Amino acid sequence: MLLTYKELCMETLTVHAPSPSTNLPSYGNGAFSLSAPHVPGAGPLLVQVVYSFFQSPNMCLQALTQLEDYIKKHGASNPLTLQIISTNIGYFCNADRNLVLHPGISVYDAYHFAKPAPSQYDYRSMNMKQMSGNVTTPIVALAHYLWGNGAERSVNIANIGLKISPMKINQIKDIIKSGVVGTFPVSTKFTHATGDYNVITGAYLGNITLKTEGTLTISANGSWTYNGVVRSYDDKYDFNASTHRGIIGESLTRLGAMFSGKEYQILLPGEIHIKESGKR
Repeated sequence: MLLTYKELCMETLTVHAPSPSTNLPSYGNGAFSLSAPHVPGAGPLLVQVVYSFFQSPNMCLQALTQLEDYIKKHGASNPLTLQIISTNIGYFCNADRNLVLHPGISVYDAYHFAKPAPSQYDYRSMNMKQMSGNVTTPIVALAHYLWGNGAERSVNIANIGLKISPMKINQIKDIIKSGVVGTFPVSTKFTHATGDYNVITGAYLGNITLKTEGTLTISANGSWTYNGVVRSYDDKYDFNASTHRGIIGESLTRLGAMFSGKEYQILLPGEIHIKESGKR
């Protein structure tokens, strides 16, 4: 069960969580075991289930739930708690780093990559500006808040799973519904709620400001086609009150409220092409 914000706020809000590989009392590795849904036996079905779990938001949510439960039992300022936090977040940072450096590998393989071993991840020397946009990224975004000193980060817009419909963009929708016929240039900014359909992207980006440029063509019979591109403005990573983060984002918010960190900008370079047709 996830903790309430009130329950977590009973702890101090000024604790500094040490980054992975900071010298801490030695309690062993401290990494939680991530468990895929149980499948009797072994073989291809088991492999498929395990790999699918590591590609799913449930992997991220399970890790966050384990951290929250541990903090509830042991307190946020306990040295062992601090090691548990830094170790487990470090595993996700290492996996996300591998996903960036080795495009196309699975999350399971990125998480279990042998060189370097996940337990050897050092945030100070191994952190990257670029994030993968995969299921590991929400926890990596938290790591940058805790230890990144406010330095900007980035994730390519093509990697965040945007689903843009021209009819959800007010300027395009208004032109279509006005009854006009012809070809119209479009250049407009709009707000987009990533969390409405993507719990991972919504967890660390939420609502973002986008801009589309393209051409809208409307025929006399009412059929229309929009052909354009979408780019994004930078987004600030913070823990301000919000109603659009989703279950993973709210878990991150509760964890972020426990420790001292710095807000930072997430750059979203690149563009995506959108083309859609319809009839008014």
